[in-house]
Amino acid sequence: MSLSVADYVLLLEVHLVVARDSPSRSPGQAGQSTSVAYCLERAAKSCNSVQAAASPMYVTRLVCAVSGNGGGVLLCICRISCMHADTTPPVTESHVRRDGSAMNYAYENIKAAILEGRYAPGTRLTEDDLAKNLKVSRTPVREALHLLESEMLVETVPRVGLIVPIATMVDLEEIFEVRWVVDGHAARLAAKWITKGELLALGSTNERIAEAAAAADEAAIGRANLVFHRQILEAAHNRRLLRINRGVADMLSLVMQQTTLKGAEHRVFTEHRRILAALQAGDPDAAEAAAKKHVEAGLEFHRRHLAEAQPH
Repeated sequence: MSLSVADYVLLLEVHLVVARDSPSRSPGQAGQSTSVAYCLERAAKSCNSVQAAASPMYVTRLVCAVSGNGGGVLLCICRISCMHADTTPPVTESHVRRDGSAMNYAYENIKAAILEGRYAPGTRLTEDDLAKNLKVSRTPVREALHLLESEMLVETVPRVGLIVPIATMVDLEEIFEVRWVVDGHAARLAAKWITKGELLALGSTNERIAEAAAAADEAAIGRANLVFHRQILEAAHNRRLLRINRGVADMLSLVMQQTTLKGAEHRVFTEHRRILAALQAGDPDAAEAAAKKHVEAGLEFHRRHLAEAQPH
């Protein structure tokens, strides 16, 4: 398998952003020092070890360990498109219809059920039950579960099998570390490239958060909050940053099932307005700082709620 030029550029961008911006982890969590060359080497090794399992997608989630200030390890979840080497048999049209579409159908449906909370954290997932529910054979379900496991949306527990992951404090902190970098950089870029229409849309989305808070509609607050952050990423006009964020957003949705935004509505709305003001002023430094402070405040809030939700 080989990486495209675009994939190498993606890894370089991730490394440069993280090397500049990543906060240090707490003592004892420091990891190995890495370089751009190391990241690319890891990418090549990952692609060479991928088992495509007859799927026409040939896509895997690559976990790149890259160092930030103070040597702290930051896990960046990047989608890397991998292609088979020339020795791989070609994929025929009938093969795609028979295996690929069924696998994609199973993947999308299982993933949606996980992210929407229909399969709650801790739920055991079996090939037989899923195949029966989706009315497909076990093969596409097995392939879908392998892909979801590579995306950290399912995990294998010894003597239990595959389950929907139960978020730990480490999960929460790793996800917010990545958000700190991605959201901060997105806000910086958005301050340079955001359009008047995008600014209006952001303001409208934040107002929906206030309206949902007044109606005590926590689900609507959560949806509007996700939209607000996605709109900033889109306003950055950087396709690769959007690709990096997809995996982070999925895992954040999973973690949020075990915590809440209740009690944070006013803070979220106010911090969003600060970000919006910096974007309106076209001030990259202020936008980045406001976005990072917002992520830091969110981490502290969710730490408390996750700690309360976990068994003692």
